Amino acid sequence: MVRKSSARLAGPSEGVDEPLTANSNNGSFTFWKDTNPKSRSEDYPEGIESITEESMNACFSFQMDKNNTIISPEYFQSEDVMGGCFIHQMDSGKSNRDEDSFPVKKNNTGDEPRYQHDYKIYRTPLFAAIFEGDLNTVDALLQTIEESNGWLSHQNFKDPNTGQTCLMKALLKITNKTEEMDQDIKMVEIVKKLISFSKKTGDLEVFINAAYTDKIYRGQTSLHIAVERRRCDLVKFLVKNGAAVHAMAKGSFFRNKKHKQCSFYFGGFPLSLAACTNQLDIVTFLIDHGADPRAQDRVGNTVLHALVSIAYDSENIRSFVTEMYDFILMKSTDIEPSVNLETITNHEGLTPLRLAALTGKFGIFKHILGREIKQKKYKHLSRKFTEWEYGPVSCSLYDLSGVDTIEENSVLQTIVYSSGNTNRHEMLCVEPMNELLQKKWEDFGAFLFIASFLFYLTYIITLTFVASYRLERSKALDQEECSPFREYTTLISILSYLPWHFQAQDYILLTAVYFLIKETAEMMYLSRSTLHSVLMDGFFHVLYFLQSIIVIIFNTLCWAEVEGSKILLVLALALGWFNVLYYTRGFKLTGIYCVMIKKIILQDILRFLLVYAVFIVGFAAALASLIEECPPDSDCPYDGFSSAILELFKLTIGLGDLSIQEHSKFPFFFRMLLVLYVILTFVLLLNMLIALMGETVTKISNESEKIWKLQRAETTLHFERTLPKWLRTRCKNGHSFTEVTVGVTPDGREDRRCCLRLNEVNWIDWDTRIETLTESIDGQ
Repeated sequence: MVRKSSARLAGPSEGVDEPLTANSNNGSFTFWKDTNPKSRSEDYPEGIESITEESMNACFSFQMDKNNTIISPEYFQSEDVMGGCFIHQMDSGKSNRDEDSFPVKKNNTGDEPRYQHDYKIYRTPLFAAIFEGDLNTVDALLQTIEESNGWLSHQNFKDPNTGQTCLMKALLKITNKTEEMDQDIKMVEIVKKLISFSKKTGDLEVFINAAYTDKIYRGQTSLHIAVERRRCDLVKFLVKNGAAVHAMAKGSFFRNKKHKQCSFYFGGFPLSLAACTNQLDIVTFLIDHGADPRAQDRVGNTVLHALVSIAYDSENIRSFVTEMYDFILMKSTDIEPSVNLETITNHEGLTPLRLAALTGKFGIFKHILGREIKQKKYKHLSRKFTEWEYGPVSCSLYDLSGVDTIEENSVLQTIVYSSGNTNRHEMLCVEPMNELLQKKWEDFGAFLFIASFLFYLTYIITLTFVASYRLERSKALDQEECSPFREYTTLISILSYLPWHFQAQDYILLTAVYFLIKETAEMMYLSRSTLHSVLMDGFFHVLYFLQSIIVIIFNTLCWAEVEGSKILLVLALALGWFNVLYYTRGFKLTGIYCVMIKKIILQDILRFLLVYAVFIVGFAAALASLIEECPPDSDCPYDGFSSAILELFKLTIGLGDLSIQEHSKFPFFFRMLLVLYVILTFVLLLNMLIALMGETVTKISNESEKIWKLQRAETTLHFERTLPKWLRTRCKNGHSFTEVTVGVTPDGREDRRCCLRLNEVNWIDWDTRIETLTESIDGQ
């Protein structure tokens, strides 16, 4: 995290918590351009931007070029120290004394200071000397400050806008570049001089733990900067001199802001910063010197949560994150053996494992689930235990604590219902998730799925027969009106109609009420996440909900003999039979088509309709305005807005007519509009829709089996929630799961866990050990 000179800070009164915009290719960044140009970068010699040119010349008249940078680093050599204020004449190059700048010396020798100063006059030259790496000038200034009984933690020695101290300025100047090694050596020497001076003046603790005060970098201390600069030697030096290892950075730059590139979330603590930047030596040192891995930041995250947050699925990052994760987990056990760092939840109730499941961090998620530690001291931290192995075959026990749905907010539920997680179908194929879902399907999922399908099929078939019979009966009654025995035949028809029809309607109504209650509860469960989850994961549940409402309203209007109730019946029939597609997900061959249809409707077609609506409304309004009043006996297809929309829709699907309209005001212009509309809709939009649908089908087909398993997992968990708790517990204690003793806890008790036993075949490892084919039983 190198801060470039293009970085800008917002003023104290501005919206500094606004998102930051990332620059292009050089890794630097700028904030919103309406912020004031106040930088904390080491590229500014003053280190503070509130210092005006006039205030700088009060002590120094620096020679500047047109870019406002110091021309020569030797500008201090010809200056006299006059009561702590340097005067440099730019026009003559001579050193003169300004009588007005002399401090007033007291005659008495009591406890009063020898000089009466405003320490602000030292801040600019001190920051400038640090920027230039001028050790002699730094020594001279520190000597003058000491003579005036000053101390570096004084507010006037800090940037009034950011709170930056001269120690932070020196640390930020360190680059760790080979070509700038001499500069880094000077900066380290300056850091030591500043610490030594502060120790002498008695304000070391306050000075070394001073933090930024602006909203962007608030809370960051010199120790954070030393860790960020990857200087273990300076970290040790600062800590040994009293730097607080639990200081937390709280600024907006260090927050976990979604979809914002210009921020770096690492948990706020120096320990988590070192862990997230792969500095094992600093992590070890900080833990050994009091840094607590269990410390939680403003959102409740520990260092393990922070590691999961930055665990992107590139090979290099995944490798160091998993190693650092295990190291800190074992280190925390050395500090407090009875506390498992992985069980600590943040303010959202998420453990590191659940956070990985929610955010789709596939690499770290797979590592945590399959972590097996052979060392006896740390074996209780394992989530996988090998019972025996023979060549490529091994029998493993996977810990299901926090994973199975028998617990609230389980990892399995998190994955299945996290619609924003693009990796969730891959996560469900990781063991033990894959085998766990398969066992659930075999135990109760398949049976409940078939029963539900038969129940719904009976309901929709009954609704279809009732609708068909109502139509036939209506026709029969119309014919009976012409018969001489109309009253007698009508009575017989009604009497023969009533018994079974009323029973069928009652059955349909009660079933619709059942579906209404059931789907309402399901959508409320899904809405705990986001609206996106309701639409994507609960697509068919929404359709079931709408269909049941239509059926209930239809029955109400039917009993009230309201004309037009047949419209609702038609809608209920069409939607009801479409909902049968939900049950295709129970079979691999048909389930993938259900996924494709849902994706195409919710993504491709909705976007197409949005754009198409703009075109058809605009062109319909334009064409309708070009039609003059039509004669009574003539046919004017575009006479009116509604008729124009209908004709344009026909053109879109190739059924319209491009012939010139006789009653248009400007026939040629009218035809040109029609041609333009056809090009934009029939040629452009429809072909784009076809291309998008083809891309969606291709994408789903490449991962069809994984996506189908995700659909079946949603169905399995849906049915599981309908089971009473005692039955769910009975399924858990069945043949799928085993409660076994996997070792000993740190306090000496048996470590019993509910595990899933799974036989695995690893041909890669077996190929490397083929010459030493042996059997071993773990723990014997």
